[in-house]
Amino acid sequence: MKISLDRLFQMELDQLAKEQEKTPDPDSWRWSPFDIRKFDVMLHVAYDYFRTGLGPDPFPLSIAEAGSGIGTKLYLAKNKYLMTEYGYEINDDYLAQAWKLGVTCEKRDLSDFSNQPIWSAFDIVYVARPFKNEIKEGQWEKLVQKQMRPGAVYMATFTEIKPYSWKRLYHGPFRGVWVKPDGTPAPETRASEGELQQSITLR
Repeated sequence: MKISLDRLFQMELDQLAKEQEKTPDPDSWRWSPFDIRKFDVMLHVAYDYFRTGLGPDPFPLSIAEAGSGIGTKLYLAKNKYLMTEYGYEINDDYLAQAWKLGVTCEKRDLSDFSNQPIWSAFDIVYVARPFKNEIKEGQWEKLVQKQMRPGAVYMATFTEIKPYSWKRLYHGPFRGVWVKPDGTPAPETRASEGELQQSITLR
């Protein structure tokens, strides 16, 4: 990669510092990135799942990121794992920065449940709690999980609806990597009150 993982991490910290200088807090989350170094671990797990389970030729894999921010994680997926990347972001400034990194993303309001991306089109879907409202977040996560194709990988951080019935490839505090099985409806299990409060604090 032309831009190292450490440099991508610093780019996220620099943007985070800019966000923390803004007041008042908006109705939606300001971009508060999940540590890209931990994201790299999760993405490697997903990559290895496809490489081991499907043999040497299931590539290139495709990944969608909901709320792709300044594009650092899409850049990592594209340039380290050679994935076909696609991001969805509502903030024009973030989009401009992401495009400078050469990643593919579009402006999209994910709160419009009637105008969602085609989640079934991707091998990997990454979400990081785009909505402050926990009811809306839960409804949206269930929609994404329902629309994903069987065999696809769901990567989530600060998740509201954990797909406990799905095969789990990785689990960490407030995050996980799961595989959607055949014939399984969207799970109903919600994060515990303590987990939810902690995730909000971490944001």
